[in-house]
Amino acid sequence: MPRGDVLLNVAQVCYHSLNISLAQKEPFVTLHVNITPTGRMSLPVAIRKRLGLEGGGSVLLEETDEGVVLRTVDQAVARAQAVAKRYADYPDASVDAFLANRVAESGE
Repeated sequence: MPRGDVLLNVAQVCYHSLNISLAQKEPFVTLHVNITPTGRMSLPVAIRKRLGLEGGGSVLLEETDEGVVLRTVDQAVARAQAVAKRYADYPDASVDAFLANRVAESGE
């Protein structure tokens, strides 16, 4: 994708509200965040403090059918761990169980 298209796509986000999950305070806060022509945006200091980003940091931007979601790396890891945990309780979900099933199906 050409650089101009990336900047245009990022600039278009300024017309949408960003839903940021803040489990420490409120379930969801909707903010209007302006994006500069160079694609930069600023999160208010109160939000950065709650998310542990006072000194800067990284966030992950996810475009969904419902809009744009920003997550800290810690939030994304916690979300992935929660998904993985759902499958950890199933003994047939392990690699060993998968391989044993394949051997049983092949008749070897």
